[in-house]
Amino acid sequence: MANDYSRKQNTSNYHVRVERQVTKADALLRRLKAPMPSFDDLRALNGEVEQWLAASRDELTHIYEDEEITEPLGVSTNLDLEEISHQDIKESLEAIVSERVATLREIVTQTRAFDGRELAAQPV
Repeated sequence: MANDYSRKQNTSNYHVRVERQVTKADALLRRLKAPMPSFDDLRALNGEVEQWLAASRDELTHIYEDEEITEPLGVSTNLDLEEISHQDIKESLEAIVSERVATLREIVTQTRAFDGRELAAQPV
């Protein structure tokens, strides 16, 4: 992961913006953990997960100057819905969303650490 967590101007509330994406992910995870949806429901959920993946990546591009932070974040689930079972789709979507949430939280942690180093390095 990138070492430069410098943020663009007007992003002092970056953690709130990222937490909004985590909240949206939590809602998706609740829906995925509900009783087995129909194939059409899973298809729709796959689309919603892909929209959320794109939105969470887009949110970070508005926050960080270094593109290396956002480049590795995929915007597609890359699931072949016709070739895998309903349960595999569900489990894969849960894993994809959970992994992105962990990544978002790690980025916030790294940013806080970077901000602390930046403050400590400033001359008094």
